[in-house]
Amino acid sequence: MPQIEFDMYIPPDVTVYTDGTIAEADKPKVFSLHDNSKRALMSFTGWGMPSIEYITQRGPFQHGVTLLDYRLEPRVLQYVYRQIGDCREDYWDMRHLLLNAIRPNRGVGACITPGRLRKILPDGEIRDLMVMLEKGPPFRARTGDWDEWAITETLRFIAHDPIVLDPVRNSASWTLGTPTDQLVFPITFPILFGSAIIDETLDVTYAGNWLTYPTIVITGPLNGPIIENQSTDEILEIGWDIPSGKTLTINLAYGVKSVIDSDGTSRIGTLSTSSDLATFHIAPDPEVAGGVNTLLVTGSSASVATAVVINWYDRYIGI
Repeated sequence: MPQIEFDMYIPPDVTVYTDGTIAEADKPKVFSLHDNSKRALMSFTGWGMPSIEYITQRGPFQHGVTLLDYRLEPRVLQYVYRQIGDCREDYWDMRHLLLNAIRPNRGVGACITPGRLRKILPDGEIRDLMVMLEKGPPFRARTGDWDEWAITETLRFIAHDPIVLDPVRNSASWTLGTPTDQLVFPITFPILFGSAIIDETLDVTYAGNWLTYPTIVITGPLNGPIIENQSTDEILEIGWDIPSGKTLTINLAYGVKSVIDSDGTSRIGTLSTSSDLATFHIAPDPEVAGGVNTLLVTGSSASVATAVVINWYDRYIGI
C-alpha cells in the first residue's frame, strides 16, 4: 500500500546511519515540514533537473561553437511552509522552533556542515539533498486577512552538490578464493609472483542514474593490491604491503580523495602515477551497459583474514 509522501529537514548535528535511519536520541531535532494537523508544506520546487552549464569553444571563422563538456550548477530549492498555532504564544514558539532547526551554525565545531532535505516517496524510497539555508524566513508583517496565530513563510535552500542521494549505503565484497602459491595453467597475464595470490572479479550492479564515488576498505595481509574497474578502464594501484590486522581505506568522494590506514596515516603517496584517484567511479547505464560494473582485485601474500569491501551510495540527477 502506498505511503504518504513526507518531507523533513535534518540538521547537521543529527546522526544519520548508513541504512538511512536517524539515531533515536536525535529524532527530536528533526524538523518535519508537515504533519496531519497544524503543519503543511504548501509547495516545493527544485528537486527536478539542476541547471546545466555547457563548456564550449569557438575557433577562427567558426559558426556557432564546439561543445566540449558540461557541468551541473548548484541546486536551489524553495519551500513554502505553513504552521498554525492556537494562540499568540504558539506563534512565537513556532518561530523559535523553525529558526533553531534551520540556522546555519548547527554543524559540529567550526566546520560549515550542510543539513539534509529529505523526501520520502510514496513507495517508501528515501532521497536526500545536502543543503544550506540560503534565504528566509523573514516573518514579514501580514498585509491581508487576520492570521496572527500562524506563519506562512518561504524557505530557500541551496545544494552545492546538486546530486540527489539515496542515504542507504550499498556494500559488496570480493569472494576471495583460497589463496595459492602455485601457477595455474593456462596462465593469464599479468602474472603475479609470490605466495597467496588473489585475482578475483566482482560485478556491482548500480541502480543510480548519476556516477558515484565509492569507498574501498582493504584488510591485510595483502601486498601491492590493484583494484580495477574493467568497465570504465580505471585503476587504483597501491605500492604498499598491507600488514595483517591493518586496514587501508580509499575514500574516493569528491573533495576527499584520501588513502588512510587504520593508524590514521595517509598512504596516498603509495598510489602509482597511473592510478585514477581523481576519476575512479562506479558508472550508471548507459556509460556501462545495465549499470553492471566489473571490478577486479589482485594482490599477493593474502591469507584467510584478507578482505576487500566496496561501499557506495546510489545517486540521481533528480526526482
